[in-house]
Amino acid sequence: MKKIDYNPGRYILLEARPSQDADIRDFQAGLRACTEGSLSAEPEDPHAEQCFLQVKELIERFRGREGQSEMDRRWTARVTDVRNWFVFAASERRGWALCIPGRTAENPSSGTFPLRPTGKK
Repeated sequence: MKKIDYNPGRYILLEARPSQDADIRDFQAGLRACTEGSLSAEPEDPHAEQCFLQVKELIERFRGREGQSEMDRRWTARVTDVRNWFVFAASERRGWALCIPGRTAENPSSGTFPLRPTGKK
């Protein structure tokens, strides 16, 4: 978006910040907890049993628990839609010069603008 002049000398900066929704944060933490070390876990590992129970609980909630199916359906739709994992914001910025790699507001004359790919990543 920095290479598109929104208005002369301006560009749009998109920002994505993690959602502060407690259900989404808990869901993400639960996913991490049941996948950490899962590839190297031995079947007898007590962590493997705990991971199994966490995954089982998630699947039950995805399916809809008895008496809570409507609430679970709404929860599942919210926590599995990754668009909800972030809060997006757009702001109009001034100065295309800051788009040059290595150039900062503190040091506006630094950085280089490659005219062709350098092969560096």
